[in-house]
Amino acid sequence: MLCGCSHDPIHQDIFTPLAIGGAVCIPAPEDIAPGRLARWIQEVQVSVTNLTPAMGQVLAEGAAANGLTCLRRAFFVGDVLTSQQVR
Repeated sequence: MLCGCSHDPIHQDIFTPLAIGGAVCIPAPEDIAPGRLARWIQEVQVSVTNLTPAMGQVLAEGAAANGLTCLRRAFFVGDVLTSQQVR
C-alpha cells in the first residue's frame, strides 16, 4: 500500500486477487526492510507482488537468504526498472 485508495491502479491490485479467490496481503511497516520483506513474503506464502523498483531492491536483498520459493511473479510499476535491478 504505497499509494492512496483514490489512485486508480490500486483498485486492480486489490480487487483482481479477491475476484479470483486470492487474498491481499499487506506487510506491517516493520516488515518492509532489507532481509525482513523476503522473510515475510515466504512466511505468508505470497505468490504475486506489485512493487516499485526500490521495493524490489529491498526484497532482493533478503531473497537468497530466505529461500524465496513461493514467489512466482513480481511486477514492477511506478518507476524505471533498470537492467541492474532486474539482475
